Amino acid sequence: MRLKATKTSLYRLALEYVPEIPPMRQMEFSKAPRSRSWFLRWWNGIQRHEVYFSTVAGLARLLLYPSAQVIPLSLDELRKYDLVDEDNKEKTASRLQSEKRQ
Repeated sequence: MRLKATKTSLYRLALEYVPEIPPMRQMEFSKAPRSRSWFLRWWNGIQRHEVYFSTVAGLARLLLYPSAQVIPLSLDELRKYDLVDEDNKEKTASRLQSEKRQ
């Protein structure tokens, strides 16, 4: 299993934890280079806000800035918001089975 994110899926997750979030079109979405980590950023006129989605010690976490709140995410939440790529597991299993046959 691997994490994945789109602007829409991360925005839907952020709606659960951020009380006053602007419309999605006012968000900046980016991926950290060479990692499976994503940012959702916006400016409310007073300060910058950021939602950071990544893994820490093998567990999915959501970090909210400027509050520095760290929210652990369950596998059910990841599936609910389509933030986990389970196809990789199936591809790996089928590849291993085909190698055993040879």
